[in-house]
Amino acid sequence: MPEFRPYLEHFIPIQVLYSSKPLAIRRDGGLGDIIMSLPVVYEIRKRTKKPVHYICPSQFHDFLRTFDIIVHKTSVNPHRFSHIIDLNKVSENSPIRSKHIPRWELYTKYAGLATCVPSITPKQATSQQTCQNSRKPGELKMPEFKISKKRQVQNSQLKPYIAVVLRSKAASRTWRKMGNLAKILSLTEKVAIISQKRLKLNEKYINLTGLSLIDLAVQLQQAKLLITTDTGILHLGMLLNLNIIALFGNTDPKLRLWRKNRVQVIQSQRPCVPCHERKNCKDCLEDIEVETVLSIL
Repeated sequence: MPEFRPYLEHFIPIQVLYSSKPLAIRRDGGLGDIIMSLPVVYEIRKRTKKPVHYICPSQFHDFLRTFDIIVHKTSVNPHRFSHIIDLNKVSENSPIRSKHIPRWELYTKYAGLATCVPSITPKQATSQQTCQNSRKPGELKMPEFKISKKRQVQNSQLKPYIAVVLRSKAASRTWRKMGNLAKILSLTEKVAIISQKRLKLNEKYINLTGLSLIDLAVQLQQAKLLITTDTGILHLGMLLNLNIIALFGNTDPKLRLWRKNRVQVIQSQRPCVPCHERKNCKDCLEDIEVETVLSIL
């Protein structure tokens, strides 16, 4: 394991944990980044016994509120907080990114959670003290995703289906054969389509495009299988503990899959994979054939 101490710019001092001002987390990335930061939320809530504040884009606010998280816009005054754990510092270009360490572990290392536990009472704490480690980063837990009883009743009326993610924001993470796979599956299964762009679909498909994150999560809980590339929906599916077939091109599943027990991985067999999008080619996902996916259903 590499030494992370030089990069712990936001190491949490003991006095911050007992400050009258709240402690906040900041992340401006996509859905996958937000979900992979949830272990930090879990640990801070457990250790401080205080509400967790999260600074992020507004499209994630309702979703994070389901975890009893207090959310703020990115324009919030930083002086409202005793300390801000800025997870944006763990970027694709960070020196520690090249060490091939899973993102959720980078987050917890960077946040100081591997070495900071409020096991010291306020009377014992001094300005120089930090806390002792109680759990390894790989054992960090996720907070519970809560759905209202009304939504659960609505969800229970749906029939099981296979959900496929048709398009991703990144072209290198879009498998252009997903539409053909959906057509074949629709001959014998009920299929739901998720896409970044609104689509006019045949009535035989369930259209999940354009839903809010909460509504999408509610709908996906009825899916018997999720087929996706390395997208934010992949992380949402892992959060919901779905059965998943994950297609990988130039990214590394070892660094992206934080819950593997119900995920089957299919990856391009090019010798340069995974290059983490450092190569000029963007089509290694297309090496995967529809028949390969069908063979493991």
